[in-house]
Amino acid sequence: MSRRGERPSPETLATLPVAIDAMGGDKAPGEIVEGARRAATEDSIPIVLVGPPDLVGDTGGLELVECTEVIAMDEDPAGGVRRKKDSSLVRAAELVRDGKASAMVSAGIALYNPDNPSRPVNSPKAVYQIEAYTLRLLRSFGTAAWNKNLEKYLKTRQTLTARYAREREMKKLPVKLATGDTIRLSPGDHSELIKAIIEEFAPRFAPVPPVRDATRFS
Repeated sequence: MSRRGERPSPETLATLPVAIDAMGGDKAPGEIVEGARRAATEDSIPIVLVGPPDLVGDTGGLELVECTEVIAMDEDPAGGVRRKKDSSLVRAAELVRDGKASAMVSAGIALYNPDNPSRPVNSPKAVYQIEAYTLRLLRSFGTAAWNKNLEKYLKTRQTLTARYAREREMKKLPVKLATGDTIRLSPGDHSELIKAIIEEFAPRFAPVPPVRDATRFS
């Protein structure tokens, strides 16, 4: 194991798990844990989750590094890191710092289809890219600038997460239901077909029957 703050050797990194902040996402912890479980089982990626056990729940067999605090999405990240030393974000970063994990993952670190956000979710051309601010931070790991860069990054994390969440939402396909409600589907040809069925086919060939007053027939 490497000393604190020392960059592990390539051979050591290859054996270390990826630390995932189980509370670091729009729909945490459920979707974060499910995605981590699939990455571990389908892609054989070694993973360790970080989060409060009472909130994370069933990890699907993945190791859980326990903590007691969570930095909320609407909370000042820099202030949260200073106040909540036992938060999932801080503990995940410390695993990397202490040479117990090869990398950490939390909301906003990896971008999904940055070249084409409207690409269907089941497309074989799906790509991931490290977010630019995060890449600059990671490149400073093991240097004297790491702590300063980490604090600066955490100050912008909330803004970045909110921005990417808005961009994902804007790319979704709105579908108007017969009830007048509107739902939003992930982009893609399949969703376009669902939209056509609901908005064009159904009203013509499967109209909703009028609502009748049941008391008239009692």
